[in-house]
Amino acid sequence: MATIAFAGNGTDRFYDCCYYILTEAGDLWYMTLRTASGEYRISYKKLGSVGLNLTGVSTVTGGMYASMTYDPTRDICFCPAACRGRPANSLPLTPETLLWAKLGDFGQGVRLWFRCISMSGSRS
Repeated sequence: MATIAFAGNGTDRFYDCCYYILTEAGDLWYMTLRTASGEYRISYKKLGSVGLNLTGVSTVTGGMYASMTYDPTRDICFCPAACRGRPANSLPLTPETLLWAKLGDFGQGVRLWFRCISMSGSRS
């Protein structure tokens, strides 16, 4: 796993927390963590490959860094990625179509703070 983004809560019948997961190989997965009647279940669904190479992100010390945040109003995952010595890129991707685009970079020498995304959700 290279990045993870909270994608929202599930149905009213169960307490679900849903996530998008992007692997180092560029595969996008949808994960559901379900709590019902005191039992927990995790299910995964592979959505496909987005074609991004994030090799080294999960080691944290390899000079490759990435994060991901999901915007439910636009159905887009925003994935900033950086490699030591090169500008960090802004890479939005659409889970439905598996398409991504490089919107630009943050410039040479710009340090990014990569967000730590919680593995919990809340019921409103």
